[in-house]
Amino acid sequence: MSSLIVSIILRDNIFHQSKIYCLIGLNAYTNCFHDCEFIEPAEIYFHNNNNIFCDPLFSSGYHLQPNSPCIDAGGMYGEYDPDGTNPDIGAYYYHQPPATPSGFAGVWYNNHPKIYWNAVSEPDLKHYEVWKKAGAGAWALRTTTTATYYVDNNEFKWTKPQPGYAVYYKVRAVDDLDVTSDYTSTKSFNCNAPQSDQEEFYPTVEIDPIPAEFCLHPVYPNPFNISTTIKLDLPEETRFSLVIYDISGKEVWCLNNSRSNTYPAGYHIIQWDGRTNSGSIVTTGVYFIVYRSTEHQLNQKVVLVK
Repeated sequence: MSSLIVSIILRDNIFHQSKIYCLIGLNAYTNCFHDCEFIEPAEIYFHNNNNIFCDPLFSSGYHLQPNSPCIDAGGMYGEYDPDGTNPDIGAYYYHQPPATPSGFAGVWYNNHPKIYWNAVSEPDLKHYEVWKKAGAGAWALRTTTTATYYVDNNEFKWTKPQPGYAVYYKVRAVDDLDVTSDYTSTKSFNCNAPQSDQEEFYPTVEIDPIPAEFCLHPVYPNPFNISTTIKLDLPEETRFSLVIYDISGKEVWCLNNSRSNTYPAGYHIIQWDGRTNSGSIVTTGVYFIVYRSTEHQLNQKVVLVK
């Protein structure tokens, strides 16, 4: 008694030297019968290593479901599917999502949150997505990167007595077809609350009476190691810029992260902690503090020593 061929799956959907790689059984499904001829059972060839004798779990249009036994079951001729995995049996390959990045962890790096993970070794990997949630807020895509780490220079390690809040991170991998992996676990950091969540203030000290004339005092200390103080006397409300450049002329910091500030008349104290506006620590060297307003343009040299 000959077996009943209920479903056949052909390599490249064509006959190959009159030989068919087939499924035999009552629960199998067909994925190509067009342009086919009926053949005698004796002509059937069985490839012992790559036959599937169970339901291939086709979805509509003979695509494979995620748990189909046909996935990665081909294993012939040293070929691979476009996603870099072993070949699937069927008319359509199942595009497998990237693996979830492993080894996800976090540390403080120069007082900023740093997360890192192991590389996903898949040929069609496009990049990683870094997701962030601040406090009780919603998750949002922070950035994409091809590196296996990320430093958030916009957050700072919590220090007393400032208000603090929790910041959370997670990562997933994305391939060339924008198929994503599952998310990693989350990593949390206790950070200083954003300025908008704290009491509004200017970095100023006002003393009566109002100064009689303008003065940009010499910075002190100079040289400095941790921070230096800039004292500014304004006899009237003044719009000005205060920018710090390195010795090559590159801007590294500006007051309130703005090229234009309007301060009231009074005595003002401004501190620079040797960081850029993004929070990165600058290197040892000579820097120039440049003050500009309609009435004055002054500069001072300051030396940072680590």
